[in-house]
Amino acid sequence: MKEEKIDYRQAIEELQFIVNELERGELDLDALLEKVKRAAFLCSFCKNRLREVEKELETVFLEMERELRAEETPSSDGGDSFCNA
Repeated sequence: MKEEKIDYRQAIEELQFIVNELERGELDLDALLEKVKRAAFLCSFCKNRLREVEKELETVFLEMERELRAEETPSSDGGDSFCNA
């Protein structure tokens, strides 16, 4: 089976189109089956993409938090410490 290149926005737009077709109720049984299969694939794709993005965002936020903590932590060389005056 050919690998399909699709992004999240395209998948959502296609899902909306399929929903509109289904709501009109004009599809024959075979077309209905194909549309439902396609919708299931697109839903799975979107769910997986959202999970991927969530993991990437968590990584970015954790890295930002580490950097902020590192900036807030006074250095142990005593350079800026008031206690060493």
